[in-house]
Amino acid sequence: MGQTIVILSDAQLAFELLDKRSLKHSSRPSQTFIGEMVGLEHLTGMAVYDERFRAQRKSMGRILGSKNAAAKYNEAQEAEVGHLLLHLLNDPQNLVEHIKKEAGSLIVKIVYGYTAEPFKKDPFLEMITQTMDNFSEGATPGAFLVDVFPFLRYLPNWVPGTGFKQLAKQWKAQMEETRDRPYAFVQHQIAQGKDNSSYLANLLDSPDQSPFNQHNNKYSALAVFGGGADTTVSTVASFFLAMMVHPEIQKKAQEEIDRVVGSARLPNIQDREKLPYIEALVKEIMRWHPIGPMGLPHSSTEDDVFEGYFIPKGSMVLPNICTGVISHPEPFEISIKPRSAEHERLIRSIEQTYPWEESDAKTLERMAV
Repeated sequence: MGQTIVILSDAQLAFELLDKRSLKHSSRPSQTFIGEMVGLEHLTGMAVYDERFRAQRKSMGRILGSKNAAAKYNEAQEAEVGHLLLHLLNDPQNLVEHIKKEAGSLIVKIVYGYTAEPFKKDPFLEMITQTMDNFSEGATPGAFLVDVFPFLRYLPNWVPGTGFKQLAKQWKAQMEETRDRPYAFVQHQIAQGKDNSSYLANLLDSPDQSPFNQHNNKYSALAVFGGGADTTVSTVASFFLAMMVHPEIQKKAQEEIDRVVGSARLPNIQDREKLPYIEALVKEIMRWHPIGPMGLPHSSTEDDVFEGYFIPKGSMVLPNICTGVISHPEPFEISIKPRSAEHERLIRSIEQTYPWEESDAKTLERMAV
């Protein structure tokens, strides 16, 4: 009640306040339901600006924060892109489901070194996706009255309107399994001497495995999945929408690929610097349909005066990224097919370059939590 909300609709102002004055405005507002009751308050994107948050951010920067550091996952990216093409070739009607499947498969490979089921629902992907869906629902402002009146969490369960307490208990149990089971899986992989160069395996390679660091490693890995999976799905789905709305742009992009790559092979990551039009196209899609229209809310940790405005301690600060965003498009039919038999042959050949791997689902099921 009485919450001050600052909305920044200018890029320069957002940069000044959230970057140059980040010491004052880098924390996150507390959320009773999804944070304290469900237990996601230590997830990197929700954590207050403290030692725990700084440790998680440092880990992410060390392992994923540079082009060279992230390059070791290039092969995994190319493999899952190829598998996406194969799925689309065989079943073009379920575009978004294929994007979700391969985006999830890629990010669990990067974060945990886990191989997902290639042709059916994967139990781990189902579990972690549900946890992230719970997070999205629970973190929505106004979704739960207890975030406005925190004392409601202490009411007896028999009081009408306290069903959120049982829901929080269910979500918390699911979150803890999602957090702990893949952690045990990576430990098992390392103990068995299996090649696991994942994000979490790199964290476990540190000699300091104190309870503080173990806790941070679990939440850091979960945050990387959450930050990588949904964002990829949104961007790739927006790309397909943009190409349908603007076929002339698709034609120009195809012409650049034909000119630079030729028709004897598929594009790869090494071609990226030679494809400036494709690079600009992807960036324009992110501007046209931003992944997080309002970003994640920041919280001011002390009073501040900015551009003549007084920003009291505890204010919620939001960057207004959503300008000219296309929202809630009508459902539409889509048909995807290769341009020629030669292009279909290129896609089919992916199975020889990146054959489908056996899933780690059975191994994960044996992990105790």
